[in-house]
Amino acid sequence: MKPLVCIFLMLALNAMGQNFNNADLEGNVGMSSTPPDWFSVSSSDPVCQAYNNIAATPDITGLQGPVPLIGVSGAPHSGNTFVSGLLSGTPGAHHQEGIRQTITGLTPGKPYTITFFQTVVKQDNHLDNSGSWGVYADNQLLGISAPSSSALNFDDPTLIWDERSISFIPTNTTHSIKFLPKDDDPSQVVPLESLRMGIDHITLTPDSSHVYHDTICYGDLATIWASGANQYHWIPLNDPNNALGYDSVLYVSPDSTSHYYCITNLDTNLVTVTVLHSPTLELGPDHFVCPGDSTLIYPDVQNADAHHWSDGSSGYDLETDQNGLVWMIAENTCGSARDSLWIHWDSLQNVDLGLDTSICSNESLQLDVFYPEATYEWNHGSLEPSVLIESSGDYWVEISNHCGTKVHEFHIEQYPCNVSINMGNVFTPNNDGVNDFFVPINYKHVQEYRLLILNRWGTVIFESTDIEIGWDGTIHGEDASESVYFWKVDYAGVDENNNTIQGSLTLVR
Repeated sequence: MKPLVCIFLMLALNAMGQNFNNADLEGNVGMSSTPPDWFSVSSSDPVCQAYNNIAATPDITGLQGPVPLIGVSGAPHSGNTFVSGLLSGTPGAHHQEGIRQTITGLTPGKPYTITFFQTVVKQDNHLDNSGSWGVYADNQLLGISAPSSSALNFDDPTLIWDERSISFIPTNTTHSIKFLPKDDDPSQVVPLESLRMGIDHITLTPDSSHVYHDTICYGDLATIWASGANQYHWIPLNDPNNALGYDSVLYVSPDSTSHYYCITNLDTNLVTVTVLHSPTLELGPDHFVCPGDSTLIYPDVQNADAHHWSDGSSGYDLETDQNGLVWMIAENTCGSARDSLWIHWDSLQNVDLGLDTSICSNESLQLDVFYPEATYEWNHGSLEPSVLIESSGDYWVEISNHCGTKVHEFHIEQYPCNVSINMGNVFTPNNDGVNDFFVPINYKHVQEYRLLILNRWGTVIFESTDIEIGWDGTIHGEDASESVYFWKVDYAGVDENNNTIQGSLTLVR
């Protein structure tokens, strides 16, 4: 099919390039003259009724003449000049002044439209104030334009221009296109009060086929089509050897916006399928804001036609001084995307290392004061957010960020943690100053202590949480009888690990 593609392209481009030379009829104002590239329709031409060539030659006309005194002047439709031709019914001296130009490179069988502007140019205050132009291809009348009329005075430089068009289908590649003034009411054509018609801005355009583009969402099927022609040939813009179809309608599903040629017997058109993608949206990380300040959220959003924020606004970005969750929805005809982030009030008052701390002498303490976007300085010189404490002492850390600086001070105390306690099994509360109280015989590094004394039935008869205060051998102020009793001690050291010991004791007086 490659030769067919080339033929249609050549015909289309060739036809589209045809037009009249000097379409605005520019030239030097003068009587019995034609603009460059234009010629008069000779009196010997079968379509001309002039009695000689002088009576067949029009005038190049403009605001300056050629004869303003009798009204052969006026403002052109475009450019500086136009052509005016006389139609006179004088017996034996008939005037019909027209113009012609030969057009080549036409496509036989292809419709064309000839468009021009016409006006009535009064001369000698003539009585006939309406007329038309007849358009010919060689000797074939293509049509007569609808009449134009004027009620202006003959010396009024203002002219009333009307657009007119005539369609035709050439039978050859070359035709001589002729324009001759015509009168719609011949009875008004009288000697010296004849009809003078003006013509300006003559163009030739090929009738085109009509094409229809489409817009789809990614993944959908597009329908593109053409009308007004007899033959159709679809190809991708960048792949002319890939014939996609030969009907007026083509169905395609491209991944991105794509272009296609529709080649017809009339012309070649570029048809576009616009592919829309669903929106994408990324708000970025959470924002940390000092209390009282605001922050600007500038999203990375693609393919969106509309935006909706959680506060009800619809701008592209959002400035806010509120903390909490913020979300945005981006939309287009193909769908929507949603994203959210948190805005935190970035107050350093939330940084807290706790109270003073005790640790065992054989242990260390790891402290971590990490805070987003902060810097650190410890009293021992470290600049890291985390430090290892291995000795007793006073410590401080200075934490700084864009909101300010906070200093936290604390004390670390190390204690021996090899806790122990020993209890006896006999005591003699006889007030002789020796062994009168049941207390630990010895102990080490005890931080927490609780002593219970129970009788043989399990009833608690004494309790103490002071390691220096023991049982004096009485129950409710009365001496307890000599007997065997039971004891239980709960205790802990600096490491706060709980321990329990228990046993029996004999009371002897």
